[in-house]
Amino acid sequence: MSLNYAEKWQKQLLALNIQGALTSPFMTDNVKWLDAKTFHFSTLQTSGFKNHSRSGGYNAGTVTMTDKPFILSIDRDIEFLVDKADVDETNQVASIENVAMVFQKTQAVPENDARFYEATSSAAITAGLKSTVASLSAYTSANILAKIKAVIAKVKRYRGSLIVYVKSELMDLLELALAGKGQITWTSVSGLEHSIETRVAVIDGCPIMEVIDNAGFATKIDYAPEGGGFAKHSDGYDIAILAASTEMVKSVKKISSIYYFAPGQHTKGDGYLYQDREMYDTFVFPNGKDGNVDAVAVEYIVPEEPAPEGGEGGGSGGDDNGGEVVEEN
Repeated sequence: MSLNYAEKWQKQLLALNIQGALTSPFMTDNVKWLDAKTFHFSTLQTSGFKNHSRSGGYNAGTVTMTDKPFILSIDRDIEFLVDKADVDETNQVASIENVAMVFQKTQAVPENDARFYEATSSAAITAGLKSTVASLSAYTSANILAKIKAVIAKVKRYRGSLIVYVKSELMDLLELALAGKGQITWTSVSGLEHSIETRVAVIDGCPIMEVIDNAGFATKIDYAPEGGGFAKHSDGYDIAILAASTEMVKSVKKISSIYYFAPGQHTKGDGYLYQDREMYDTFVFPNGKDGNVDAVAVEYIVPEEPAPEGGEGGGSGGDDNGGEVVEEN
């Protein structure tokens, strides 16, 4: 552990400008766990009307209930030990309270958000509610509004409960597009003492939230990079626009355990011990009409492959109009 030893230091840490908890509107504890890692969600479907016969009687309908299990896939833990002397000689800067606060704001909360982005975008891709662009240059202040509306249109059934997340660069373009119209505000989304505020716009009744920390804004996350933490997976793509309904997408925790031990209360050493374990996941539920997933949509960046020497460029994200957008439905 690398610590700053000094004769005179302020006890308080500098404010941590970490953007986190953007996905808190989707968190719920209203889940009934039936076994170790699984909970069950049931959908109920009914048949529709049939023509009435005046000769008497009613047409029989059908009621179908389908059970779908959801299994947790994220189980994480960490512990930190800070020696008593280190706490004293850094004038409390290395206190276990500060260590815990820094860990939560720079690691735990951003990782929760990253899992949300990964799970919802993967569900959208599987359901075919997706589109791709070859690069951020596909977006301009002239077309950004239309592109966001196109993603919203894929899930317009849930317009009243949709939240849309966009890369910071896209919010810059949106701000230019809406300049002078008073449609973008700065809003605190986490409520934490030193949380950074984010820009929020409203389009077609849907809040559009800016994602500043792009490290976890991806379609696939690596939970075992060198040194711990998380990172975009080598098979993942950067997300540009992501829409999800708070009705049909939920982030749930089965275990959220945090323990503090003072010196003498554990056998790890002569210091303060912090332990943290979280078992959680994000789930996208099917609708109750046809059992399909239709409450998430994503647009992500698939860079074009370089053209072979002497040949013509192809590219996975191009079309015949300049290689900007590929719609996949």
